[in-house]
Amino acid sequence: MWLRLIMLQLQSNFRHQISRLGHSFRHIVIMPVALPSEMAPSVATIALPSRRTNDLQAIPHVHADLPGANFHLSHLRTFCAASPSSFPPGPPGTRGDDISEKDWSEVEARLGEMAASKIRPSVSGVRRNEFELMPIFMQRAGLTQERLAALKFIHVAGTKGKGSTCAMVESILRSCGYRTALYTSPHLVDPRERIQVDGKMLPRSAFAASFQRVFGALKAAADNDEKDGPGMPSFFYFLTIMAMDALLARPRHLAPEVVVLEVGIGGRLDATNAVATRGSVAAAAITSLGFDHMELLGDTLPKIAREKAGIMKPDTPVLVAPQEPEAMDVLQEVAVRVGAHLVQPPPLELYRRESPSTTGDAAAARLRFQHPDTSTSRTTVTDDDSEVVVGIGGEHMKVNAALAVALAAEWELQYGAVSTAAAAAAAVEPAVAAARAAAVRSLTLPQEYAMGLRTVRWPGRSQVLHDDEAAAQGGRLTFYLDGAHTPESMAVCGAWFAREVKAAEKAAGSSGDGAADGAAQSSSSCRRRRRHAIVLLFNCMKERDPAVLLPALAATLSTARQTDCQLGAEPPLAAAIFTPMLSGSGVLLPSYDGKQLERPQPAAAVPVTDLTWQLRMRSVWDSLPQPQAPSDTNPVLAATAAAAGAPVAPGLRAGPTSGSGTGGVCEGGYGGMRLHGLPYSSVGESLPAVLGAVRAAAAADPWVHVHVLVTGSLYLVGDMLRLLNKPPL
Repeated sequence: MWLRLIMLQLQSNFRHQISRLGHSFRHIVIMPVALPSEMAPSVATIALPSRRTNDLQAIPHVHADLPGANFHLSHLRTFCAASPSSFPPGPPGTRGDDISEKDWSEVEARLGEMAASKIRPSVSGVRRNEFELMPIFMQRAGLTQERLAALKFIHVAGTKGKGSTCAMVESILRSCGYRTALYTSPHLVDPRERIQVDGKMLPRSAFAASFQRVFGALKAAADNDEKDGPGMPSFFYFLTIMAMDALLARPRHLAPEVVVLEVGIGGRLDATNAVATRGSVAAAAITSLGFDHMELLGDTLPKIAREKAGIMKPDTPVLVAPQEPEAMDVLQEVAVRVGAHLVQPPPLELYRRESPSTTGDAAAARLRFQHPDTSTSRTTVTDDDSEVVVGIGGEHMKVNAALAVALAAEWELQYGAVSTAAAAAAAVEPAVAAARAAAVRSLTLPQEYAMGLRTVRWPGRSQVLHDDEAAAQGGRLTFYLDGAHTPESMAVCGAWFAREVKAAEKAAGSSGDGAADGAAQSSSSCRRRRRHAIVLLFNCMKERDPAVLLPALAATLSTARQTDCQLGAEPPLAAAIFTPMLSGSGVLLPSYDGKQLERPQPAAAVPVTDLTWQLRMRSVWDSLPQPQAPSDTNPVLAATAAAAGAPVAPGLRAGPTSGSGTGGVCEGGYGGMRLHGLPYSSVGESLPAVLGAVRAAAAADPWVHVHVLVTGSLYLVGDMLRLLNKPPL
């Protein structure tokens, strides 16, 4: 058994609270140690056997100052949840779970069969039928309303940003000391990503146990059905039932106090709406609306808004992001009819950070730890010398962050009204919760809220990863991953990517990371332009239209990318590659085990699939208008001539034409910016082949920093994380 230790530096007046720790931790040992006089007179060593506390497996050996007599247990839980682990995960093959690889593989195989057999309904009547069957499925699985009453929800719907909003509000409430759960979809690498407790994936043993209970009960009932009986639920409905079962199966002292629930599709007929019923929802939210799943939700914004508004409940606050007028009108109409309270929270820029001097000892535990996560770019809002940092990059994340702050404050407002009897056993003192909620209403952002926004992680969305393997070969390669898949989100993604690349260019220039040789030094404008190349790696699901998505992305990149080169226009992209995915379309890959993908599968080992869809996307891209150079020189012809006969990387199929992405001519004989082995537009035979080609291009010239935007589908992003050996959680 592996023990995790925490060394706490305590003030002497904290000793009377030691007994309260026993409610959350099973084993506590108090021991005197010799410390310098300036340190506190007592130290508590808390030993946490990982098998008994699966949700706290990643607790490192750290020190924390806990000042004052008003320190509350919630600060300890916040610190434990937010601290990264410096311990090994346990004996090889165990992962701290009481489940064998064989048993886990059987669970994944069953899930894979369900995912492969799922059929997305093409008409709303089919969805309505399954939604109406949800109470039967829940009853068969033992998920009664009496059991569900133990869970309290924050329910979030929307087209754009609902997942990141859920991640932010969960992070904020966890930073405040609450025991949290998050149910979201889809997953990127591991199906357990969908069910998180206190910021960590559900352990394999708990996931498998819940799967066996729910699957066994539903399958036994389905086998006894008549010909027209309900049968088995679809993949997402099954996982929703299973998630609730898993949360309700946790011991009482580890049960979540708040469950943040992300809608799958729509809202009114979504599986989560059958779980989050009237009386169980503390607050709901609707993020920015746009056009997606139109075959299910409708082909106009008002129709889509009406479906999303289906999560509204009587006498329940509903926080809503800024919307188009026609969508907002529908939301207000439904709110009035249902009796919900529609509120649009203030923008994040209006909040001022709460200073430590105003928080009091209880509100600012000043737990010292480092959160070394540099894989996700961050958004910063500055107001009156106070800084609010959002751990997910992109200016659009400020809208989602404002929604998350308001949701967390609404939860705390209701939590702060609990009875005195209930407060005695509460993880967070109701008075502290009420004070924070009041601070938010006065546009003051509590320290815990700021920490929750700063430390939030939402992989695959505005995520930046530097490739270690390319670096080992002398290249400079950075991946920018974002699962955008609607026209609106593609435009936002393009703007975020352009800002990130410009920031990288500026940082390289200011650091003196300059010319590769004397010839390049002769032209500073050419040198700067030659040092950065942009590649698009794209795929989208077949139910989406690349003729709608790609123009939105291309227009944004074309507008955003500027250059100071006097003789030519900087191309929006050096290369665009359209690749099949490993997952998606009913394919559920085995979860990441830390070993199976230490090296990507060689391109030759991956069978070539039908590339008709990828060829169509490339055709759409090649048909888009390309920007013209402002000089008399024709960069397209020059670049095409320069690239004639150039080799194409194995596993890529070049397009019939070369667009202006290869263009741009500088003095001194320098041709257009063309990466080694990468045509302007191409189709990849497999994702591993594409990754190998991009890495080879980066290694071919160490003085060119290659920036790769991976977008179009969350499945593509998850596959890339898998190949890069970067599991999300």
